[in-house]
Amino acid sequence: MQPASRKPSTKLATLERGMHILRAFQTNDDGLSNAELSARTGIPKSAVSRLTQTLLELGFLTHAGRKSKFRPGPGLLALGRVANDTLPFVRNSRMTHQRMADETNVQVIMTVREGAYLMLVSARLPQNGSSPFYDVGHRIPIFGSGAGLCYLAALSPSRLSAFIPTLSETYGLSEIEIYKRANDARSALIEDGFYQPPVETYFNSSMRAVALPMRSENLGEPVILSAVVGRQAKTEVELREYIGPKLKQLAKTSDPDLSLVPADELSSGLGTTDAENIARVDFAKQHASNDLGGTE
Repeated sequence: MQPASRKPSTKLATLERGMHILRAFQTNDDGLSNAELSARTGIPKSAVSRLTQTLLELGFLTHAGRKSKFRPGPGLLALGRVANDTLPFVRNSRMTHQRMADETNVQVIMTVREGAYLMLVSARLPQNGSSPFYDVGHRIPIFGSGAGLCYLAALSPSRLSAFIPTLSETYGLSEIEIYKRANDARSALIEDGFYQPPVETYFNSSMRAVALPMRSENLGEPVILSAVVGRQAKTEVELREYIGPKLKQLAKTSDPDLSLVPADELSSGLGTTDAENIARVDFAKQHASNDLGGTE
């Protein structure tokens, strides 16, 4: 969970902190207390207590059994329903994603950016599978996941440069290291059409994945399509020679609103040496948009 360490402006402080409270909940939580919310968000407990009371009165939180704990309320569910309906590719891709999950015995997921993380908006588990690796609403780190590096690879140099300060603060990486990792993912996407991260870089050592970035007409951010398996379920060779190509084929047929990020668009952000990477970062800074939420 991303801590609320950055100081917001006075005008937006309450709203921003309230959003951090709502983002703190995960699908497997059985209610969270003010102390637990404080620990997850980095917001002082006294402020959390005031915020949860306000969110409770507005219907965005409700009590979880005992009054000392909270869970998402009906107001938040209603907002989620509206948000989901504005992303038709989530609904329209269910059948094709389920078919691939069943045929290959992998979990097929779609993620979009949420702050300095990615959040699942779709998750299809094979019908003969056990409990899911991840469920809708789950957040995964950008660094330590193939999906996260695919997201960075799909950004233009200016969008990536604008995002770098947040990434550097959250993950403790230098600008050049961030750019180099995005560069590695770009190179793999251009060559193979999907990205298979090195085993040692996974944030969760019990899983393996391949991923690729897509575009949607209804979202100004890359949508990342991934196939996720348990560490023992598929070999690295099977992922590269079977699951990766299957994922590419799925990306071409899952929904008309989604399209693969073209190789020439990926190439536009590609640097081949450290000096070139640094030059691209410096150039991008001069042309970076002040608003990450804009379209490419």
